[in-house]
Amino acid sequence: QGEKVFSGAGEEVKVWNESASRGGGTIYRGLNEWGDGIYVTDSPNYAKTYGAKITESTVKPNLKLFDVRDSATISEIQKTKIIGAFKEQYGKSLKSGFTQDITKALKEADSPKDFFDILQNEIGTYTTDVLKKSGFDGIIADESKMNGGNIVGGKVYNIFDPKNIQTKSQ
Repeated sequence: QGEKVFSGAGEEVKVWNESASRGGGTIYRGLNEWGDGIYVTDSPNYAKTYGAKITESTVKPNLKLFDVRDSATISEIQKTKIIGAFKEQYGKSLKSGFTQDITKALKEADSPKDFFDILQNEIGTYTTDVLKKSGFDGIIADESKMNGGNIVGGKVYNIFDPKNIQTKSQ
């Protein structure tokens, strides 16, 4: 059994898939904080800050998630694997010096959040492609925001593949 999660939008999502509408709160493309994917949270109250219609879903268990929460750490093995995927995917299309600068910055990153930010700043939404190529199924983060004078937040997931999340009605 996976973790129960929620998504808020203008309409309830019946099935997560590649063609699901943005208005349905589903797959976001573009410069979102954690890249392309399906954004859900463990907090129904936080989900409501994105839309009144709440979709309850379950994230498959045992997904490999890139953890960018404050308490997270990044191993040298993870760094090496992700840097390798970055170089393989973009090393030939980017100038050699640019690739070396990014690689050096990534090696010096102290936390997964710093690591992610460096990639996001340099290659934008393609960061999720690099993480996918490195074997990750998504990202997990802590987020919060003001809503009606109160701080609301929770764990936020960006799930890359719709097959790894199912709505309650599926």
